[in-house]
Amino acid sequence: MLYLFGMVPTRRAANQDGICPHRVVNRICFFCTRLPTAQRARLHELLQPVTYAVGDSIFHEGERARGVWSICRGQVKLSKYGDEGRSLVTRIIHSGGMIGYRSVLGRTAVYGTAVASEDTKAVFLPAQTFEDLFAREETFRVAVMALMAEDLEHAESLAASMAYNDARSRVLAALAEFRRVRERVVGSLAGWEFSIPRKDLAELTGLTVEAVVRTLKKLEADGVLEIQGRKLRVVDPGAVREHCLHHCTERQPFNAQSQCYCLFDDRWARDAEHE
Repeated sequence: MLYLFGMVPTRRAANQDGICPHRVVNRICFFCTRLPTAQRARLHELLQPVTYAVGDSIFHEGERARGVWSICRGQVKLSKYGDEGRSLVTRIIHSGGMIGYRSVLGRTAVYGTAVASEDTKAVFLPAQTFEDLFAREETFRVAVMALMAEDLEHAESLAASMAYNDARSRVLAALAEFRRVRERVVGSLAGWEFSIPRKDLAELTGLTVEAVVRTLKKLEADGVLEIQGRKLRVVDPGAVREHCLHHCTERQPFNAQSQCYCLFDDRWARDAEHE
């Protein structure tokens, strides 16, 4: 999807023509990279910068979204409470992700509660402005529909993985998910160290915290990762990479000619080395 409108995600494109109110260079921000240059310039005055500290709520399950939020830097956890009152993480939105747009377009309540799980910088576009752009601008409408299709495809892959796989595969898929998206904001690889609360892993995988801890210890015994307190360090990246749920692993697995810039592809790292 990064090649929408013929835009190759180079560092020059990632500079965003100064549109980001936070001045964050983000290679996959919807407003900064997925729209034609002229449209990005017009949006500059409409986007409202917002910040959230860890634990801050952005919206609550059952509310109507006031607009859409695009994450410049940080992380937001989207969760829903089941019939038994247990919280289940349905989606983790990282830098470059967008939330609220499905509620705005469908004029329905938001599906879950969104809480900042890291200090987060985002931009906000009011619902009416977003709807007007969607109705009036064809390129904007196509970009939103492409984003929606991409999010749906990935959500289906994640749901299937968590529903049908064993605990080991679920945890590895969750680690692959964190790895794939955590550093796309700057387009570089951040290594294989994670600091992920076991509770977040449990909610994302649908396992209990105890089951996650047992699985991590087994993975450590098998030489896949090392545990250092709350930190995890993957020492066998191949074992994790095989569980990446992004479509590139199915359609274009690490092909040098692929147009997919999944972070398991090291081209971004090579590009950075040459600059």
